[in-house]
Amino acid sequence: MPRLTGAALGVLGLVSTGLGLATTPVQAQPVGVPLVNETFTGATADSEFEAFGPACLTGAPQAPAPGPGTHPLTGCPTGASGPVPPNDAVPNGYLRLTDASNDQSAAVLYNHALPANQGLVTTFDQWQYGGTTNPPADGISFFLIDGAASLTAPGAFGGSLGYAQKLPNDDPDEEFLPGVNHGYVGVGLDVLGNYFGDWEHRGNGCANRSPAGTEFRIPAPGANMVTVRGPGNGTEGPAEGPPLGVDLDKGVVRVRRVEPGRQESANSNEIE
Repeated sequence: MPRLTGAALGVLGLVSTGLGLATTPVQAQPVGVPLVNETFTGATADSEFEAFGPACLTGAPQAPAPGPGTHPLTGCPTGASGPVPPNDAVPNGYLRLTDASNDQSAAVLYNHALPANQGLVTTFDQWQYGGTTNPPADGISFFLIDGAASLTAPGAFGGSLGYAQKLPNDDPDEEFLPGVNHGYVGVGLDVLGNYFGDWEHRGNGCANRSPAGTEFRIPAPGANMVTVRGPGNGTEGPAEGPPLGVDLDKGVVRVRRVEPGRQESANSNEIE
């Protein structure tokens, strides 16, 4: 079971993880066969996982701070703002997405298509703690993309949690930041709560907009909530793709195909 830890983040310092979802022909596997199993507790991880930003392994020996963009998962640098797990802690390591500094964001990407003809069941542990703002501005997302596409970078950070698009501060003079490439579904575990709302054009192009509306709100419209966002690509919300059903049950994310024409919705639920 993956173990992810996100220390206190800044107001727009949020994190995401991603996984490729196959919609092109990929050999089917029997129901119940694990497709990916990575605990992130050791000194190394499956090389298919790539880090983006300061994401690192606390089980590995200390390593220099990485540069921008994607890079292999290695150890964490010294001088982190705490509280954070100790370094070189194998076999009790974690995937640390950020430390407790303000305005931090990171991702871990799995750019490998997986067969999804039988649906997917994904389980992971996650911690968000040590906030330095009031209210805490933390959030983690888990997302899937179309397996025919390539996952080389996350989407916009901040309230978009690395999945959705974002027009910073709804300012038309700012650059419109795209969402993840051919996103399929994004599950946000959002302490702050901006992922639920459509401020900053998060639902741009969607026929059905968020019930929270498009205005900036303090406090955020969906604090301490689990929110599911659907398909999108670039700066548009909807995108072509097969029908989808999502179940959230005690920290387990279940994704399944549904019959064409059938509509399903996932309500936002409080994180217990």
